[in-house]
Amino acid sequence: RVEQLAGGEGSTRLTEVLATLESSLAGAEGGANRVVYVFSDMRREDWQAQRKGEGQAEAAADLFGVLGRIRQLVPGCYVVDAGSEEQGNLTIAEVRAEGPLASGVGGGLDVTVKNQGVADATDTRVRLTVASGLPAVEIIDRLKAGDSMTVRFPVMFNMSEEANQPEQVGRRVELREVRVELESSVAADRLREDSVGYFAARVTRGTQVLLIDGEENAGDDQGESYFLKRALAPEGPVPSGVLLRVVSEQDLESIDLDDYEVVFWLNGYRLYEQAVGSLARLDKWVTRGGSLVLMPGDQVEAAQFNAGMWREGWGLSPLKLEAIRGDKERTSWVGIRFDETAGQVGRLGSEQQVLFDAVKVFRWWKATAEASGTGDGSIVLARLNDTEQSPAVATKTWGKGRVVAFAIPADAEWHDWPSHPSFVLLFQELVGGVTKAKWDQARLRVGETIDQPVDIGQFEPRGRMSGPGDSGGVVQATLPNHDDPENSAIWQIAYPTTHLGFYDLTLTRREGGAERFLFAVNADEREGNLRRVERGVVRDQLAEARVGFVGTEEAVMLEDKAGRTEVWWYLAVLLGVVLAGEQVLGWFFGRERT
Repeated sequence: RVEQLAGGEGSTRLTEVLATLESSLAGAEGGANRVVYVFSDMRREDWQAQRKGEGQAEAAADLFGVLGRIRQLVPGCYVVDAGSEEQGNLTIAEVRAEGPLASGVGGGLDVTVKNQGVADATDTRVRLTVASGLPAVEIIDRLKAGDSMTVRFPVMFNMSEEANQPEQVGRRVELREVRVELESSVAADRLREDSVGYFAARVTRGTQVLLIDGEENAGDDQGESYFLKRALAPEGPVPSGVLLRVVSEQDLESIDLDDYEVVFWLNGYRLYEQAVGSLARLDKWVTRGGSLVLMPGDQVEAAQFNAGMWREGWGLSPLKLEAIRGDKERTSWVGIRFDETAGQVGRLGSEQQVLFDAVKVFRWWKATAEASGTGDGSIVLARLNDTEQSPAVATKTWGKGRVVAFAIPADAEWHDWPSHPSFVLLFQELVGGVTKAKWDQARLRVGETIDQPVDIGQFEPRGRMSGPGDSGGVVQATLPNHDDPENSAIWQIAYPTTHLGFYDLTLTRREGGAERFLFAVNADEREGNLRRVERGVVRDQLAEARVGFVGTEEAVMLEDKAGRTEVWWYLAVLLGVVLAGEQVLGWFFGRERT
């Protein structure tokens, strides 16, 4: 039975495994006695609780409890220390793109390497290979024990000529397999499996962004979208990776929001006239993973905004508008200060504050991010330095998507921000930050399950999965257990991962053709911590449970001992039978002689 088992590369759930063994032993009927051997490398991660508060303390205590109960069911139970005192190990903790990967736009892949050993590692080579291309190599001169270091590889992906045509669907994606390997001395890196990282690169024509301009009758140089267009997609030979479309509010009804990843609503008011339709569509779009940016101005009515967008903290907006403040004459102004939490929507935070110190805000919406109910969840990213420290930018998660709200509009009527370089920086970072979850969704840890939604109106419910080793085969989408009739066409493929590497899912479109989905499965960083438990602590706890604790040398001697333990009662019965037989024969022959 042991030889028939196929080992995976996921985390060991030792308590769970032993609990299953306990149930099996408890339900076993007569027959030969059993002896249980638990071979372990005695890692601290498995045998000694280190991160209390996450359930490890309870799991560690229960582990010894299960072993004690097993010992009551068998003549012998032994824990065999099969580990090594050498604990050097380098781990690829993460491979991440710095932003969306757009065709023809320079970007970067960040590789984080962690030294989980007890000694410093020197001259570690980090090798990155895209598909079957030539590798790029970076060298980490020294990585101290317990430290991490991130190495950036500049990359540029180009889509095929056919997929890169402007008339192609904006969400067209091409996939690239990225593999990262560490090369170091054997002493510094004893566990090679977690020295390889995998990343599924999703290359698109660019991030699709929709600007809904409330100034529908204004000239191009006066509209709400004028400066944003130039900040997000400036003209020139170097593309920004953002694909823009500008529409007015009355055009919104004819637009399929699913074609876009980010929607900016700029000083609009018509949404309230069609609250049942437009707001409901926006709500569902964000819930499914879209990113909405609200930038209200003087056309917005606070009461209507709060009734439709805020809804006492249960609506889309993370901000409640109260009143317009500031100086119409532009003789006085306030500044804007970003908080550490700004990093949630990009690489912005207090360390970049010097870039925003020169910005002058003359007018603004006095707003609040605090709700009377429990449905707010708003996080303030920046505040104005007025006497009330009013929120300037806030965000909240909404379903699978995100909403960001400003207390100022996008044009230059209330502030001079567009004349500063930080305006371009902020909105480029904002678009990249709010769409981050979309291009990170294909990264998994081994043992986790691939969950791929399947729209059965577009795809056949049956697909084919190929994975590392012998994993893969035909997979079937099933209807999730929910009561939402509007999502009844969205089924789910759930596929458990057991090995490191790439998993490739192919679905067939109903109108013809196929579409690929690529998933990268990496090692769990915690599995690379080879530090061993204190033997004395384990020995004492095992002794209380009457469980033996031996090394590999002593384990060899256990074979004969365990064998005798298992057959002694057979020998006793046999001896009794022989002695009884002798007595019977002696009586029989003695009677004949007399």
